[in-house]
Amino acid sequence: MPGFAPRRRLFAAAVVVLLAGSAVALRLAFVQLVRHGHYAERAEVNQREREALLPVRGEIRDRDGRLLAQDARTYTIVAEPRRMEDPARAARRIARALKLDPERLAREFKKRPGFCYVDRHRSPQDAAIVRDSLASGAWKGLVLHATVRRDYPAGEALAQVTGRADVDNRGIEGIEYQFDAVLRGEQGWRTVLADGKGRHVGLPGWSQRKPVDGHSIELTIDADIQSVVSQRLLAAVDTLKAEKAIAVVLDPWTGEVLAAASEPQPKDGPPRNQAVTDQFEPGSTFKMVVVSAALEEGKVKPEDVYDAENGVYTFAGSPIRDSHPYGLLTLRDAVRVSSNIVAGKVGLEIGPQAMYEYSTAYGFGALTGLEFPGETPGLLRHPSKWSGRSLPTIAMGHELSVTALQLALAYGAIANGGTLMAPQILQRELDAKGQVVRTAEPRPLRTVISEETAATMREMLTAVVDSGTARKAHLGWSAVAGKTGTAQKFDTVLRTYRSRKYLASFVGLLPADRPRLVCVVMVDEPKNGYYGGDIAAPVFRNIMEDLYRLRGGPLAPAPERARFAPPRPRDVAVPSVRSLPLARATEQLKRTGLRVRIEGDGKRVLAQTPAAGARAERGTVVLLATKPRGSFVPDVVGLTARDALTTMSAYAIPVKLEGRGIVTRQSPVAGASFDRGTSCVLYCEERTALASAEGTP
Repeated sequence: MPGFAPRRRLFAAAVVVLLAGSAVALRLAFVQLVRHGHYAERAEVNQREREALLPVRGEIRDRDGRLLAQDARTYTIVAEPRRMEDPARAARRIARALKLDPERLAREFKKRPGFCYVDRHRSPQDAAIVRDSLASGAWKGLVLHATVRRDYPAGEALAQVTGRADVDNRGIEGIEYQFDAVLRGEQGWRTVLADGKGRHVGLPGWSQRKPVDGHSIELTIDADIQSVVSQRLLAAVDTLKAEKAIAVVLDPWTGEVLAAASEPQPKDGPPRNQAVTDQFEPGSTFKMVVVSAALEEGKVKPEDVYDAENGVYTFAGSPIRDSHPYGLLTLRDAVRVSSNIVAGKVGLEIGPQAMYEYSTAYGFGALTGLEFPGETPGLLRHPSKWSGRSLPTIAMGHELSVTALQLALAYGAIANGGTLMAPQILQRELDAKGQVVRTAEPRPLRTVISEETAATMREMLTAVVDSGTARKAHLGWSAVAGKTGTAQKFDTVLRTYRSRKYLASFVGLLPADRPRLVCVVMVDEPKNGYYGGDIAAPVFRNIMEDLYRLRGGPLAPAPERARFAPPRPRDVAVPSVRSLPLARATEQLKRTGLRVRIEGDGKRVLAQTPAAGARAERGTVVLLATKPRGSFVPDVVGLTARDALTTMSAYAIPVKLEGRGIVTRQSPVAGASFDRGTSCVLYCEERTALASAEGTP
């Protein structure tokens, strides 16, 4: 029948549509009724996001509470250009309002239509502009995110100490890096619901963890002193046409670093504090080691006379020269005019072992332990690697490298009466509520020299400023003790000293009789002169004069603290090293914090003084005898009468005492063969009598 086939096709199509509709309806019913809970849960999970909650990074302040670093509230502006009616036009309007490059922003919108950054770390004022525009409907497709940026209100002078944090607010340099774990705090989070437009909504009762704000720290740095030092170093580099200048100022009684600066800073890199990270040959500033060691060991007195050989003398086949020719000089005058030849001769008197031991006792050749990144230990080779010329050369400050910080701490021991202090740059740590968590206390490391030797050294160093090589460091309102240094620079590639390339340095103690400040100044490759007394000493004077004008005098530490000596190192039990090989005995004693003096050329310890089990202060010298008892007379000059008697007893040598106090002379002399039928006579004097005699001009 005509028309039957089309009707059949229509009927079939209707059946198919009906069946398909029934299937969809059944599926919808299944999803909505049977699987509703499952898909609702999946939708909720897909719309949930974990949003980071940033902690507040702790503040950094100086010793007087002045702000050096803090978090500043900022905002990051992001865009979704595809939600904008006209992205190019929107880019121009946004750029004009926020003072951005419109062409760059238009390119970003075109390149990243789904998401792109407009700008980061914008001020709250800029964020208000964006909020107002969004509220009025003028702008669409922008989102504001609250962020933080590290702010450094103290400026460039403090930047080389504080360092900096990166865009994620993590410390990457300086104090920010060193104490990042303390300052950073702990990030929190919260669960939010993200709608179809990417907006985040926090709902009550949803899981979250609050952020834990970081702790704040107060440094020992004095912002005033740091600023003055930085300005004076920049002026010196400019005036002297030098490569760089470095300075450290510290409190010798506590080891607190009040300022540490180097100028100029690298133009194409982050700030660097070369007072801690760079090493240099100290030159004559190192002579304090050999002179104080010889005084401490009783080898010399300030009025002992030396021949300065008219300016040239040969040590181990190599000539050493003085800057000016001198004939006979007392040791006091040799320090005052900085004679290299006399320093070399004194070095030969004390020997390589004592020279090395006192150098390491002063802290050279090792890290100081300052809590600051990038510190270098300097260079001090073991005597086994010295040449025949090394001892006199090291005595005058060459063949080794030091940092400005090491040099300041070593002179700090002379300033405070003989104790090497550990350096400090952290003063206090406070929690987010301002409660003190930790306070750093002065930490004495060891006694290097006696108070008598330290006082004698200060007298000799005062003469250096009054009438010696450092007269340009003189101050009208305070006596200054100090030492100049002039070192030719060593080329590590060519393995030779470079002509016309010098490091000029000066170390000053102020005031001379009871120093409250130690200041090291080093100028690298000055073009207008090169002697430390002409180049570095005036920089020291300018720094101190600026501080005097600023405060009426350098005021650190507080006067009441300066009246007390630093705490002496705790004593230790002397270990038994009898019968041990000499190398093992020496290592064991040094590990305990004791110094070693060896008598004889044997390979094994036959006797020791003080005896095993005795209590001794860290830094005490333990005498090790390596020859059979009674075969020779040990050297006891410089020991107390009590220690000398103990030493002679260990050698089975009878003793006759003349006087009391310190042994100044012995008969027979050290090293002589001993006749068992006689006694060794020890001539002693009281410490006060010795100090009075040595102070007589």
